[in-house]
Amino acid sequence: MPIHFQKKYSESLFVVVWEIKESLDYLLSICKLTETESLEIENISPEHVKIQFLIKHLISQIICKNADLQNPIIGKDTHGKPFLENHKAHISISHTPDFLAIGLDLERPIGIDLERPREQLIRIMPRISRPEELHYINGDLKKATIQWSIKEALYKLYGKRKVDFKTNLLISKKGQEYWGKIHMPDQESEHEIIIEKFKDTYLILAV
Repeated sequence: MPIHFQKKYSESLFVVVWEIKESLDYLLSICKLTETESLEIENISPEHVKIQFLIKHLISQIICKNADLQNPIIGKDTHGKPFLENHKAHISISHTPDFLAIGLDLERPIGIDLERPREQLIRIMPRISRPEELHYINGDLKKATIQWSIKEALYKLYGKRKVDFKTNLLISKKGQEYWGKIHMPDQESEHEIIIEKFKDTYLILAV
């Protein structure tokens, strides 16, 4: 199996990243889907989305086994946030055309994001960043990619809609470390940011 990256960050925090290389037929041959999952994938039209669905199924099995959880069932809440229907652990999911990642924490909400540097991000950042965040980026694509990804991870951790990335999802630095803050009427919280890099892709965790 093409697991590109996996890591146990603590007794409660696990991440698995899969490099997408398999054909749809191969994935269908190795996945043991429930009746509900089989019906769900039948209603998916684009082939690449079917592939992502199947890889998500495989990763969830692996990461939950690592955490001693059995037979995970992934659902979505009313805001579209993924959760485990049959376990209390928290999950977050992200993908690019080349990779799919799942983060799992046994104790607390988690946000995960995968990003590749794109020049478009330099143009987007002024719309979603405070002046001090923009000052630190200073036109640097790597920094722009990381900050965009941090805000995406914070948004996924919060898990609700009607979020303004500029005023509700805040980024600061303590020495060389990034920290994220969720500033919402129903939540004020600060989160450690974990950054990994493989090939040309950044993996960002907000925990």
